[in-house]
Amino acid sequence: MHSFFKNAVGKKEVLNFYYKKLDTLNFEVDFITVETSFGDTNIITTKNNNLTPLVLVHGLYSCAPFALDNFKALEQNFKVYAIDILGQPNISDEIRLNSKSNEYGKWMYEIISRLHLFNVYLVGYSLGGYIAYKTLAYEESRIAKAFLISPTGFVKGSIIKLFFSIYVPLKLYKWKQDSKQLAVIVNALSTEKDAFNLHFLSKLIANYKFDFLPLAKVKKKEAKRITTPIYIFAAVKDIVVPGNKLIQKAKKILPSLESVLLLKEGKNQFNTEDKNMITAHILESILKTKE
Repeated sequence: MHSFFKNAVGKKEVLNFYYKKLDTLNFEVDFITVETSFGDTNIITTKNNNLTPLVLVHGLYSCAPFALDNFKALEQNFKVYAIDILGQPNISDEIRLNSKSNEYGKWMYEIISRLHLFNVYLVGYSLGGYIAYKTLAYEESRIAKAFLISPTGFVKGSIIKLFFSIYVPLKLYKWKQDSKQLAVIVNALSTEKDAFNLHFLSKLIANYKFDFLPLAKVKKKEAKRITTPIYIFAAVKDIVVPGNKLIQKAKKILPSLESVLLLKEGKNQFNTEDKNMITAHILESILKTKE
């Protein structure tokens, strides 16, 4: 199998952060593996077996423990299934799916159906938000509501900004190991400095092969068929998925759009205050339905 890691040693260094992040969580989890037609998928589950199921999907170049850490409060109210996306720096199989087809949606639907889940709340950030959308487009019958947080595929950021804020400093850091270049990337993507995430990013750049090919665009005809309630979260200062453009696009093509939340000071990687605000809105939207 083709690997996106530089070598076995580099893979071990990156995955060490996977388990270190997992160790920082203040709740117990289990690991399960679901065999799909695309590859074996690792899932981290919380132990609240009697609670409503919620599927949580992380962002690009990330993994399930980071998603669990970002939205910790969800664990108190749901049985959370945090998915390790195929072909990302985690412990699922290293297989990249084709974003131009329905593979992401089919893959996620296989996971949900093989776990025997119904009336699922689906929460996805970045690439995970795109996957949540593709799941609805493929087969939405098992999804109660979907929460898309800065989902890729809807709109694009400025190519010039992305080139000079991410691509160039990433290449320079990989070449010179200059911490100033790493700071450029972090400042462009995040409003909050995090030493752990910074160290993880440095190891990832050094040991992982990045793919800068854009995801396929969301199709209006496909989006119009979705009836499941959708909630969009976006950030004005997000250079990857510009918040204002995202909300404008979502309002035009998603007939089942329930509400939007635009964070005026947020960037692509949310700070603690923004994460708490997003979590509060998710909980309010779900719990209100149950009353």
